[in-house]
Amino acid sequence: MDETGFMFGIGAKQHVVIPKGHARFKGVPGNQQSATVIECIGSGGQVLPPLVINAGKIHMFGEFRRMVDIDDNWSFAKTDNGWTSNAIAVDWLKEIFDVHSQPSQERHNEWWLLLLDGHGSHVSSNFIDACWARNIAPMCFPPHITHIMQLLDVSVFGPIAQAYTQQVNKINTNADHINHTQFVNMYNKVHKEVLTQGLARHAFSDSGLTINPTPDKILARANLADTSEASRQMLLPVSQQQTPRKCQAYITMVETFFNANNNRDQGHLKRKLINAYDEHSAECDLLQ
Repeated sequence: MDETGFMFGIGAKQHVVIPKGHARFKGVPGNQQSATVIECIGSGGQVLPPLVINAGKIHMFGEFRRMVDIDDNWSFAKTDNGWTSNAIAVDWLKEIFDVHSQPSQERHNEWWLLLLDGHGSHVSSNFIDACWARNIAPMCFPPHITHIMQLLDVSVFGPIAQAYTQQVNKINTNADHINHTQFVNMYNKVHKEVLTQGLARHAFSDSGLTINPTPDKILARANLADTSEASRQMLLPVSQQQTPRKCQAYITMVETFFNANNNRDQGHLKRKLINAYDEHSAECDLLQ
């Protein structure tokens, strides 16, 4: 279980070329509204219904009427700032996690594990008491390594954020801002397309948290996080190496190119090097 935040109108960074002097073209940076989404997945590929939190006091009927194809089991909450809270975390545990992750009838007396980070709302006395009362064993990840071990951070929120920014970039060409209803409709589409049972199972495997744990994956990722960009590129398979952004990383990729064992690897590296050159040239042109 974990939370992630979204700015309603903020998509991916883009360079847009427009005719000089056309005042009708303007940037659309977003209206600064945001939402928090709580997601939870299971090792068997279970994807629990999300909880969407946004700023406000009361729910408006008109908002829900304009939402399209939203599953009935989705939940919505409002807080002053659009963030989660201790009370919302307890409500999520009781109304979503407990309801939608119950073991089968013949195993209803068994305990099951809830993995989460050390956010204050996850360690309040009310939250812990609610866990024990429902045979739920909460386990917090160690501090400062959730980017390595937290399943949703490692494998899920990245693809979701990428798909969401693509949706925002599409609508930003036709709208001045994005409201709460539009956000929910876009997130619903992203949620259905990206957060599949396969991705949920893959997240546990990527994090080494399986029936047969693989701690080497976590240790390797921890070592990778401490290295420079150039060193990270060298540790990755050629097919996964990205466009170098810094000089040393570029030099390292050139050396890898000349030492590549096959044409396929050389072709991949060549494309990344050309991309880096084109990006650098474009930046120089803008500065001139």
